[in-house]
Amino acid sequence: MPTERQLDTLLLRGAYLARRWEGATEFSLYYVPNSGRGFFAELACHQAPHRLQLRAAGHGDAVLDAYLSSLALPAPDALP
Repeated sequence: MPTERQLDTLLLRGAYLARRWEGATEFSLYYVPNSGRGFFAELACHQAPHRLQLRAAGHGDAVLDAYLSSLALPAPDALP
């Protein structure tokens, strides 16, 4: 189970990136305990007819970074 601080960090970084991505309207990050899949990240945007989704096993920033990479967004550490 991730710590509250880990979740807060991921949510803040994700929300910050979502605001910087043109068309982003919402960023959500969920943790599903005992699912074997870890985090569930979701970013909704005007350009897509449905929500862009990624489910990834594991914990921490690597999951969020993999999700953002799948959308061709800049990595969190690449932002000013």
